[in-house]
Amino acid sequence: MHRRGTATAFAVAMSALPMALSVPTPAVADSRTAVNIVGTSDVSDSNLIQSVIAPGFAAAYPQYSLNYIPKGTGAAIAYAEAGSADGMIVHAESLENRFVDPGNGHPSFSDEPAGRAVFYGDFVLLGPPSDPAHVQAKDRHNIVGAFQAIASAGAHGKADFVSRGGTPGTTVEEHQIWNYLSDVSGSPTLCQVGTDNGGGYSPSTASGTCPNSINYPSWYHATGLTQGPNIEAGDVCNFASGANDCYVLTDRATFDYLASTNAISKLKIVSRDNSPDAPGGATLLTNYFHAYAVNPAAVPGHSNIDVAGAEAFLNYLTSREAQSAVSGYLTGRHADTPPFAGDAAPVITSSAPSKPVLHLGRRYVIHGKLINVAPATPPLAGKRVRLVVVRHGVTSPAGSAKTNAKGGFAISFRAKTGGAYVVESGKLKQVEDASLRPTFSDLLGPSSITIGHFGVRAHPSR
Repeated sequence: MHRRGTATAFAVAMSALPMALSVPTPAVADSRTAVNIVGTSDVSDSNLIQSVIAPGFAAAYPQYSLNYIPKGTGAAIAYAEAGSADGMIVHAESLENRFVDPGNGHPSFSDEPAGRAVFYGDFVLLGPPSDPAHVQAKDRHNIVGAFQAIASAGAHGKADFVSRGGTPGTTVEEHQIWNYLSDVSGSPTLCQVGTDNGGGYSPSTASGTCPNSINYPSWYHATGLTQGPNIEAGDVCNFASGANDCYVLTDRATFDYLASTNAISKLKIVSRDNSPDAPGGATLLTNYFHAYAVNPAAVPGHSNIDVAGAEAFLNYLTSREAQSAVSGYLTGRHADTPPFAGDAAPVITSSAPSKPVLHLGRRYVIHGKLINVAPATPPLAGKRVRLVVVRHGVTSPAGSAKTNAKGGFAISFRAKTGGAYVVESGKLKQVEDASLRPTFSDLLGPSSITIGHFGVRAHPSR
């Protein structure tokens, strides 16, 4: 199959490559401290940083200015490990594990015992209206089947796959999807990606371990671009001979944003929401994001790392205000779910006494559950929750309990005083993926629920 050169597509996409994003605040520039956050281009190319996070951070912490440096996750981690940033936002657990636990006695690059859960989204597969691989007809909710169909169509000169290449979180996800085809008859030739690059498999002209420079089949194109420009390269699709036949894996938020601004005109979503019965299950396309503050002790000679500024940014990102704003971004394009959903804190469900007045000294039991909102995460077992009473601004402990294997709890207490009865949890470290080595964990912020306002009175005399 004759193919035009790729220079045009790359030139178009490269023109859109983002630089460091410095967002002005109302304060005088020289009076503010710059906080340098390196991170995935998903949150900049989707305009989430510019339109939601940066303005909110500026309002909450006017003493700081935000300088966001967009890179692929692998490059962002390397940038942070070199001491060139104060903090980061990334989304590839297999690479994040090495940041938290470098091994060989090296101190953790994370200033906290794990990364903070901040929000999650989803990956989607984009394709042309003609859909030459027939993904929508056969594999609308089967991303592994879609990849196999694209590879088959590509081998017959009917489709192209446009990958970011390298070690961005999207490429790490892509390699995990190809992994499901590594032992399937009739699948394309795949080579195994090293664990230092996130693991999984990649299309190649030869099997075995992937070399540093992979020889890709003719239908597969690694652009080296950030998320938005890579989508635009797929939309231009100057890889094939006259046919618009390009497919692109991306985060949904960046696609939604580019589509809303008419930056792309051809690509549409052809596969998303992996079926529970499909390979990888319902959460294969879930896109988890975590944020970190860099540990200066792990980067000798970089005492200029601003841990306080990074933690201020993380504290804002995990605040209720930021979580609500992130979850409301780009709503309306898809009726089912927004492209980002906050998951910085668990949800507490709880019962409450049936009557507004409790009897002094009588024992009551409150049942509830502590729930991690991020999909497919293990139950929050063995976590302490407590019951407090708030009266005239004074908080008094009333009881506590640990969650069971399913995250449920039962708090027994004796009624002593009236006020607002609140069930709360503190900061938690939770296991997110036990299959990784080391086990991947993240941090959840405190959560609470007011179960009601109750008065307390003595038993009536008998």
